[in-house]
Amino acid sequence: MPTADELLSADTVTHLARLLARAGGRRSSPALRARAGALDGLTFSGRVAAVRDAVLDDLPDTWPAFEAVVRTALAQPGFEGWMTFPVNEAVAVRGLEVFEPGLDLLHDLTSRLTAESAVRPFLRADPDRALAVVRKWTADPDPHVRRLASEGTRPRLPWAPQLPAFVADPRPALPVLDALYRDGSEYVRRSVSNHLNDISRDHPALAAETAGRWLAEPETTTDRVVRHGLRTLVKAGRPEALTLLGHSPDVPVTVSGPVVAHPRIAVGEYLVFDWTVTNTGPLPARLVIDYVVHHAKANGTRTPKVFKLVTRALAPGETLKGTKRHSFKPITTRRYHSGEHLVQLQINGRVRGEAGFSLDASWPRLAGSAHDLWNRVPPRPMSVRDEREPLAPRTTSLYDYALFRHGIEPDGRVPAGGYPLPDGAPPAGRRDRLGPAAAEAAVTEALAPLLADPISARAAEAAHTRLAALPVLPEHIHRIVLGIVPEDRHTGRARRLARRLTRDGTHPSAVHAGLALLCNLGDSADTPTVRTLGMLQEFSRDAVAVLDRIDRTAAAELELGIGAGAPGHDAFRDAVAGGDREAVRAALTGGPTPPGPPRRIAEAARLDQLLDEYPQDPALTVAACRLLLAMAHTHQYRPEVLDYAQAHLVYEAVVARAHRLSPSADSYALLLSLAQDLRSGAGAVLQWPPGRRADLIATLGRLLAEPLWAAVPDEAAATAGMGPGKDPGGHRAGWMLRTGRRPFIPPAAPATFEIEVVVSDPAVRNVVETRIVLGGRPLVPDLFASGGSNYPEYLLDTGRLRAGPEPREVQLAEAYCTEGCCGALYVTIRRDGDQVVWDGWRGVEGKRKPPAYRCDAAAYDAEVERAENDRSWSWPARDTARLITDGLLERPELLTAWGCSAGPAFTAWDEPGAVDLHFTYAPGAEPGVPGKGDPWLQFAWRIPDDGTPPQAQARAALERLAGQNPRTWARLCGGSKEYAEALGHAWPAEGL
Repeated sequence: MPTADELLSADTVTHLARLLARAGGRRSSPALRARAGALDGLTFSGRVAAVRDAVLDDLPDTWPAFEAVVRTALAQPGFEGWMTFPVNEAVAVRGLEVFEPGLDLLHDLTSRLTAESAVRPFLRADPDRALAVVRKWTADPDPHVRRLASEGTRPRLPWAPQLPAFVADPRPALPVLDALYRDGSEYVRRSVSNHLNDISRDHPALAAETAGRWLAEPETTTDRVVRHGLRTLVKAGRPEALTLLGHSPDVPVTVSGPVVAHPRIAVGEYLVFDWTVTNTGPLPARLVIDYVVHHAKANGTRTPKVFKLVTRALAPGETLKGTKRHSFKPITTRRYHSGEHLVQLQINGRVRGEAGFSLDASWPRLAGSAHDLWNRVPPRPMSVRDEREPLAPRTTSLYDYALFRHGIEPDGRVPAGGYPLPDGAPPAGRRDRLGPAAAEAAVTEALAPLLADPISARAAEAAHTRLAALPVLPEHIHRIVLGIVPEDRHTGRARRLARRLTRDGTHPSAVHAGLALLCNLGDSADTPTVRTLGMLQEFSRDAVAVLDRIDRTAAAELELGIGAGAPGHDAFRDAVAGGDREAVRAALTGGPTPPGPPRRIAEAARLDQLLDEYPQDPALTVAACRLLLAMAHTHQYRPEVLDYAQAHLVYEAVVARAHRLSPSADSYALLLSLAQDLRSGAGAVLQWPPGRRADLIATLGRLLAEPLWAAVPDEAAATAGMGPGKDPGGHRAGWMLRTGRRPFIPPAAPATFEIEVVVSDPAVRNVVETRIVLGGRPLVPDLFASGGSNYPEYLLDTGRLRAGPEPREVQLAEAYCTEGCCGALYVTIRRDGDQVVWDGWRGVEGKRKPPAYRCDAAAYDAEVERAENDRSWSWPARDTARLITDGLLERPELLTAWGCSAGPAFTAWDEPGAVDLHFTYAPGAEPGVPGKGDPWLQFAWRIPDDGTPPQAQARAALERLAGQNPRTWARLCGGSKEYAEALGHAWPAEGL
């Protein structure tokens, strides 16, 4: 059976090239033909992206001509199957500019191969506008189109980007499901069920309410649709779902048990109990029978956990009996504590019997190293169902080894980075390792055919043997397997194989392959296994990636759990691991934010739910606001808030509770920063319902305009004295006064181009950005993932944003680690008649191709001129730095006379009230510019604010440079130690 990569083969792409060339009336499609010969080594997703880009290169740039070629191809025989997948993706890129016509073309293409992935960029860009089209598809005669309406709008569609707006609020898409749940096609109804299940993961009450409406107006197929759609809630024992499905909490039954066989057990043993249920009613009883274990906590309280037993219908008078063995073997998802526990029998969501038992959670102190102890542990016994030939010479799995290592930890904590493998890490390199292309071919050949094997044990054994023998690093096997996609009809078999490999694998290569498969095929049932494997150093990073797809909270807990310990880290981690919500709240509000990535902290804490649980707690609101701002900060890699699924809910909760905060400088600064973020920062890039972001900003603006709040900046300035020096309170007060109402001034309508200089809270980070807003959307956080916008001295003081007669390429942002490391974002600015055009993008994140932005030239010129002349954002030290820079540009001899050249003059990052001037000493033909191999020294001169006007301070600094060699007073901060000592400069004792 061919793999997905083979389906999008060189022959397929060559055939596509011929079809599109014929459709476009051309002799050939050069980009597609070139790509057909360069597919080796690419995964399926890589092939799709490469072919999509080739389609975009070959087809016309204008939409009408592009659409005409695709529609002509659509009418030709042979234009079908996998070759249309990259064409759909190309339509998503080019069609986004025209929107509705792009969606119309996807409507016609989806019957050839589903366009469910290609419609999602439209839904992310403008949900309301896209839904207006999608809702019409629900009445289409083609079931492929009707399914596209449901599948394309799923909040969490597998193998496709999530729709954050629908994850946060799925209600706008409900009319689509309402129109399709009674559809005549099982193909369509199954998509509706899966969509409802997506909703239930984030909004269980809404899912149950929707299912109830459908059951009130059913077809014969509705019960099956609802059962499949509520499967996650049924597993969780949610009473609203159980009642809807006919499992009445008041069902007439008699219950015996649970009867515990051994009331005292130890960790590592089993709790064994018997139970009996009899239907005493006159009618058949539909029963969902679960049991609940109430685990003792360290503080003496207990926390419940529901486990499934059986779902059955009992006839009147019928009795059902059973015995359950519940393992207390150490696992990563729970830390056991000694004490009294409780087990309950739960029928249709209601407790019908209980029994107590005592657990001894102490672990025996064994002598010897962990590796020695492991080698003395016998393999875990296999049930009859599991019996098979061993997969490898080591018969005990790496999964069991992870459980063992965690079990012998006295405090139950995983060390920083995780545990090493029992036999050490795989060797880093060997001369006989296969190259990238050969490795991908070998791994694909070894594993791909096994994905269709109906006997998972046989497939796992074969996969284990083949992968372990390959001269490919295990971590590279993981990367390769990520691109191996099973056919839809074999998804279940591939998932079972993945679970065998992760649970039973004894070689890192097999486990890596299983994790990679689960990255695309896993669900919540795989969370415990993946989290356990993540405790091993070898798998920790990949386990987090898998959990990110199936259980964000578990991913966050794992990443934080294996992070290096720091003050506050263990308290928060322990609170999360123990499920103690009060302790989680205390860890977030009792001091500084716990260390770690802010998104992971929010996910592990389930911050959106915590805010609902403690709505009256202003300290929690403050903590949530700080986490949002940390996630939205752009001077890092991609702002984390863009990947935080619950971001909308937390923004909403913080703004709704902001009025409960006390009017203080800290609270004022937080809310002002939040407004800046929502107006033109990363928070503005999120997919908000129309007008909602403006509403949130307006709410904050009204609050800060109230008399008690409006007085805060002046009070802070009076308290700080606003004098010169290092007083951070004074700098922050000045920032609050300067920023004032700027974030709350509505943009001039219709604003297509805005420039906003934003200064961040100096008490947190001294950052100044020139933010560009195009069409109401901030540009840099949307397109660039490695840093914030450039500062105004670079973009505005130099006139770089002006549209001149010749096109000019301008750097809008640079990676915080420099362009040479992680790149920069560039755009070409040109004048086209009475319009200014921004296009020719370079350095955009991923393979996105932003459209050309056009603006009325007169309006553009006016906005640039306004921004260049607006210095209301600046402060005295910043003005001093600018004047010194201008003075040195006019009089370079002030430094070249001393063999030096000037670097930038900026306000100090750690003291915004001072100026740092950097200069380089390298005497020679060009003073301050060392030749190749020539010695050089770098100096920094810090100029404190003396309280006089900036013009006077800049003049004094320039006069000092004119009259005295700056090397006699500036601080040495770079260059050659030997050269410095030869010239009589003392090398800093602490180094550089």
